[in-house]
Amino acid sequence: MAVNLSPVGGVAGQFFDNNGNPLSGGKIFTYAAGTTTNQVTYTSATGVTAHSNPIILDSGGRVPSGEIWLTDGLQYKFVIQSSTNQLIGTFDNISGINSNFVNYTIQEEIQTATAGQTVFTLTTMQYAPATNSLTVFVDGVNQYEGSTYSFVETSPTVVTFTAGLHVGAEVKFTTAVFTAGSVGNAANVTYDPAGTGAVTTNVQTKLRQTVSVKDFGAVGNGVADDTAAIQKAIDYVGSIGGGVVHIPAGTYAVGKTSAPYNPAITGSFDRDVILDVQNDNITLQGDGRGATVLTNTITNTTAARLIKIGRRIDGSIFVDNVAVQDMTLIGTYVSGTPSSTVTNTGIDVSGLSGVGCTNIKLQRLEIKNCGGYGIGFQRDGFIDCLISDVQIDTISGDGIDFKMDTNNSGYGNLVENVTVTNFGKDVVGIGVPQAGVNIRTGVSARDIYVSGYGAGNTGFRVDGSIDTTVDQQSCVDNVRCISTGGLNSKGFHSSGFAGRYNNIYVEGAEIGFWVRTQKAQYLNLMSVDCNEGVYIFANSGNAINNNVFVNVYVAGSASGTGAIRVSGTGADLVGNTFVNPVTENNTGDDVLISSGVLYTKFIGGSITEGKVSNSGTGTQFVGCGAVAGPVQFGRNRAQYIEISGDGSFNTIKAVSAAGSGKQFVIQADVNSEDLILSVLNPSGRVRLAPFTSASDAPVVGYIEVKDSLGSLRKLAVIA
Repeated sequence: MAVNLSPVGGVAGQFFDNNGNPLSGGKIFTYAAGTTTNQVTYTSATGVTAHSNPIILDSGGRVPSGEIWLTDGLQYKFVIQSSTNQLIGTFDNISGINSNFVNYTIQEEIQTATAGQTVFTLTTMQYAPATNSLTVFVDGVNQYEGSTYSFVETSPTVVTFTAGLHVGAEVKFTTAVFTAGSVGNAANVTYDPAGTGAVTTNVQTKLRQTVSVKDFGAVGNGVADDTAAIQKAIDYVGSIGGGVVHIPAGTYAVGKTSAPYNPAITGSFDRDVILDVQNDNITLQGDGRGATVLTNTITNTTAARLIKIGRRIDGSIFVDNVAVQDMTLIGTYVSGTPSSTVTNTGIDVSGLSGVGCTNIKLQRLEIKNCGGYGIGFQRDGFIDCLISDVQIDTISGDGIDFKMDTNNSGYGNLVENVTVTNFGKDVVGIGVPQAGVNIRTGVSARDIYVSGYGAGNTGFRVDGSIDTTVDQQSCVDNVRCISTGGLNSKGFHSSGFAGRYNNIYVEGAEIGFWVRTQKAQYLNLMSVDCNEGVYIFANSGNAINNNVFVNVYVAGSASGTGAIRVSGTGADLVGNTFVNPVTENNTGDDVLISSGVLYTKFIGGSITEGKVSNSGTGTQFVGCGAVAGPVQFGRNRAQYIEISGDGSFNTIKAVSAAGSGKQFVIQADVNSEDLILSVLNPSGRVRLAPFTSASDAPVVGYIEVKDSLGSLRKLAVIA
């Protein structure tokens, strides 16, 4: 640190009382100039060891170290007292000897002259006569001795010209005024932004556009408890209508040591809040993941929320336009610890009874080691909220839990570009399945990667059960779920009404796709090495029908119960359709349709091994490669095959391999009575190949048939 020798007691200085006696035990207090704010001085030119404040003089009235050194660029105020606190003297605006610091503020005033005016009295500024600090312009021309309008510096507020000025002359007075403070007032320093049309302001206004938590005493060394300082910054920005709370790079230890944090709040969803955001238009802005780190040091056993946005129990508060971005949040959860002991959540956002927070943006975050959720939106009324570019790791509960409980209460919400690893830890024992990402009606998602989960948990879960109007149904695109397997592990779990689910890859789970929807559309699904690839299942009373699956690929299924399985218990399982399904390298059945399932359709694709177990009613396979047995159509009387031809013929044609004739059989099974060939046009006939007596004789037999009245007839057979 650069320091300069003090002009007061600098080297071998000795101080005396008002009677000329050495100031034994006297005190020297050092402050910032013009204030009572302590300002440090040093014992030597190294600027390392600070004096005590006050400096206590020895018995001879001398400074113990013999020297006083001042920080370069700062100004001081010295207050000297006796040992009994009697004031000896005050000395202000002291700078170190040879200090490089000089601070001035420019002042100016403009007046308009009357005819012949010579004396001008300044009203908004003063200058120092005879210091060459005053500059005068008349009509834009600098005036000096010998110029047209020479002047005399009469007093600090009066300037006298040697000749009268003409009427309307514009006179500008400018001076430089020494600023007593150690630094200039930021309000007096101009800030000139770049860019066409930018408006000039001052440094103070510019700096106050962003509030730093360090303005309120946050340290960021990972040791000091910065909770109160950060909360003060948040509350201040909220009190002025919003703004940015900057959390510079550093590790900020936050948390409480008692439980609960706020005993006046009885709802477990709102108590034990560490950092509380309860005002609109606030952005918590860090310097990047891994750079700005908030680490939860709470040691209680309740559900701590590291950052809480809004309220949903006591005096519900729902805020608008709040963002948390560019930082890392670390909880206290350790894998293997029972989740009931440390259930802290990274970020919790509130909603209740159809109303919730709006325009919440959580972006570019890392969240880890939480015993509850990584991020929870709980649990209604959210509008236009965004979770984007978030990495979540080692979570006991859901990675992201974004819920809506009231139909049409929320919309426009999006979860995108999210990675969740190692979630749902320690939940199997308490029987609470968790998901990497869990969303409901009114929330859509895209570009999701989930891995590191096992028994009882689901990679991605979407529930559209509360909206039967298809107003706010979820759209999901580009999801990849990698499971370590285990009982009841699932890749993608969908339930409820409608929904659009595209480009989903699952691997390693017990069930790849667990489908409990109706009227939903699925496009480009891939299940690899799951016990069951696609499992459409309904309990009694559920309606799981009219779903459409396009481009489904299932490989490596290890279960004997079906790579694609449709089954339920007394359920309404009707009209589910698969277009271009492909199954290969599966153990057991490729397709299993249970009894009671109605009118499942498979169109195109390839059931490679052709292993189909079909106990359903009206199951159809149309153009599916390698399916063993006939192409089947619906079994109720309302269903039929309709053939449309050209203007001349409607044709059913048997096509055989070249060089080998094949029989073409139209067969009624043992449950049928008659095979009827009929023409509805009254003038139409059932036609056979024409009879020619010369070439087709003799008759060697006949076929018995019935005519339209049911009378027995004989058709001749020609040799």
